[in-house]
Amino acid sequence: QQLKTFLDSLPEDERGRKQHLPIATMPSFVGMEFNQPSFSDEEILALIVAAALDEKPQTVLRLAIATIYGCRVGEIAKLSSKSFGLNHNVGVIDVPTEKRGKRVPQPIPEELLPLFRIPLKTRKKDCIECDLKRICRKANIKLRYRLGIHGIRRSVVTTLYSSTDLKEISIRRFLRWSEGRESGSMPRYVKTPAQVTDIEVLEKHPYVEMWKSVMSYLSSLPQYQPYVHFNEIPGFE
Repeated sequence: QQLKTFLDSLPEDERGRKQHLPIATMPSFVGMEFNQPSFSDEEILALIVAAALDEKPQTVLRLAIATIYGCRVGEIAKLSSKSFGLNHNVGVIDVPTEKRGKRVPQPIPEELLPLFRIPLKTRKKDCIECDLKRICRKANIKLRYRLGIHGIRRSVVTTLYSSTDLKEISIRRFLRWSEGRESGSMPRYVKTPAQVTDIEVLEKHPYVEMWKSVMSYLSSLPQYQPYVHFNEIPGFE
């Protein structure tokens, strides 16, 4: 009704017809391309190795969570030891999901449980981004424009989608995306529990294998000795 009122109020030309409104065209901006950078698999491995050898255990744990679960920087910032449920050889992580995502505890690979037993405190988002920049320098990775923690999330999505035979709905659940209308009707009809599909994702996750390959070296580094015994997994609740 408001639009009709506005059109009716337009002046008429000499023939009594409503004048046409000039149609504005969007200007073209040079260099304003849609930019969503991510890390390559080789760069992710370089980050893991550089962090494991020369970073504080808490920083290494946050990087592990980022590269495995594809967490947003705000989600990582809120994580603490209270976010983990650890009991003997079984563990789950409860990610404080953002953007209306579904919050469901996700399994932790058994081989990585010693790493998740490291005491963890919340940390500011800016500090987490600074940690990543420092690790990139150590790994000789040039930080491209807009490449940060969210770039790791994009890398997780890309490698799960392109390097595995996982179904898209399993990847969406694992990344804790909201299942709104844009997801279609499929999530409402698929009754496979998220815990089951999460285990399948972790078993095929390329970055999980990268972390498993460095776990045996961590036990020989002095910075890990005060926190955990990597040769055995004691009972813990």
